[in-house]
Amino acid sequence: MESLTTPSGADALDPHGWDGDIVRSTLRAGAAVAAEAGDAIGFGERGIVVASTGAFATLAGQQALKAGGSAVDAALSTAFAQIGQCLGSWVSYAGIFSLIHYQAATGRIDTLSAGFGTCRAETDPASIPRPPTPSGRTALVPGFVAGAFAAHDRLGRLPWASLWSPAIHLAEHGVPITDAFEKMFDARADALSRTAEARAAFTVDGRFPRSGDLFRQPALAAALSAIAAQGPDWMYRGPWARRFVELVGRDGGRVQLSDLADYQPRWGESLSAEFAGYQVHTMPAPDTGGVALLVALSLIEAADLGDPTRDPDALYWLIRIIERSATEAHWGSASGVEPDQIAAMWQQLSRNNTAHESGESASHSDFVVTADADGNIAAVCHSINTALWGTTGIVVDGIAIPDPATFQQSALARLTPGAYLPMPINPAIALRDGHPALACSSMGAGMHAVAVQQLDSVLRLGVDVDTAADQPLVHAKDIDVDASLAAKVADFDPMQPIARAVDDRFDPALLNAVRQRGQLISARAKSDPKLPRGYWGAIATGDTSPRYRGARTFGWGPIRGVPD
Repeated sequence: MESLTTPSGADALDPHGWDGDIVRSTLRAGAAVAAEAGDAIGFGERGIVVASTGAFATLAGQQALKAGGSAVDAALSTAFAQIGQCLGSWVSYAGIFSLIHYQAATGRIDTLSAGFGTCRAETDPASIPRPPTPSGRTALVPGFVAGAFAAHDRLGRLPWASLWSPAIHLAEHGVPITDAFEKMFDARADALSRTAEARAAFTVDGRFPRSGDLFRQPALAAALSAIAAQGPDWMYRGPWARRFVELVGRDGGRVQLSDLADYQPRWGESLSAEFAGYQVHTMPAPDTGGVALLVALSLIEAADLGDPTRDPDALYWLIRIIERSATEAHWGSASGVEPDQIAAMWQQLSRNNTAHESGESASHSDFVVTADADGNIAAVCHSINTALWGTTGIVVDGIAIPDPATFQQSALARLTPGAYLPMPINPAIALRDGHPALACSSMGAGMHAVAVQQLDSVLRLGVDVDTAADQPLVHAKDIDVDASLAAKVADFDPMQPIARAVDDRFDPALLNAVRQRGQLISARAKSDPKLPRGYWGAIATGDTSPRYRGARTFGWGPIRGVPD
């Protein structure tokens, strides 16, 4: 059992006051490979932190809760440190941010969307270069810091600056380089050596860090300290904004200072639908992941499925529903998913009994789900929305700039220049009789698939979150996901069917029965590092002790609770 001396208030988030042995052990865990990703469960009475990655990061969130911080304080401190612990590789301070939040005192559920903003001067997104051609036109206006600040401004308790202490500590004092980090640097050596700023940020004496090194990032530490002290104005209207426009523009980018200065995250009411006696709340349009999630759950209920882990018909139709719902985000409305639309969709789907898989892509993200002593609950997803560190080598004050426009030209072409780029994220909170029962978030290539399955298992089939975290899963289409978890199928033919990846813990007889119904399936080992998996984390709440029960499929680091 961990024992931490916890100073009161904001000082609790300064890692200098934490147990040194625990800090060192959490940092040594560092980055792992997907084959080492593990399920986890945990419990808490006065709070809990469930996160996809980052043993040090979840320690920061736990400390925020112990200091009296809110669920949002814990989620933000964890997210800031997640980025620091992965060296800004698979998540980024220049990335995107989403939040769904339950306020215990009022029963109110709010959503906050801080996706990438597009550039007003970018009027021909279809011509944005693709890799391997580096271009500043692939950079968009970041939403992460603005979104985090908006969340804290409304729902935080601890000082904004204190939440950054763990992340600043990582940049100043260093992150131990593991074998996995060394491989990541090798994989991105071309991009991270392309510009002088990238070489200054990521090389020491002309070489990339190697396993066993302690990697410090003084420029990043200075940038994070400025954000902590001055808030998002420093990034969106001050020195960082000017350098961002300059360096992105040097490579042909069309971003302007006004694009950053005018950026605003969007608060909104959740999108909700009834499912299995629960009211499931998630992110509204124009973000697409929440609509797709509710469409899938509504179709499952319309189909009256059995248990997909035992019934081949149920597994067959679950896969069909996952695929169809991922393409039907436009069916949602501000009032939820309409029953007549769902009935018509299920009738059409059940008549067209031909399995077909469309293309998918994925970019790495992280999630955090937290609950505090007062019963407030936060579910966050944040992402770099591209490959590790991006592919352009554009670095501003130690922050590698993502290049999400490098593969989303068609989506950008449908937008008015200057609009927000919709996100496929799907954090959710389920209420029963007005009280929270489950909060969750997901990420990865199989993000949509895992969220649908796990909510169905817990809410409709009555599986507890511990068991759900360890059950066999349907994943994304059968692609190999590389070290960045950002595999994309460039030459995919949408008219050709493609197998759906499932992990091989399903009964082989069950899978064969599904194949006989016409569904292409590729059974792959749970430990396969290139499995296009979905990562999912959740908190279940109840009236009995322990109050909070956390679980996670895949990921790294423990779930951390706050005892009574």
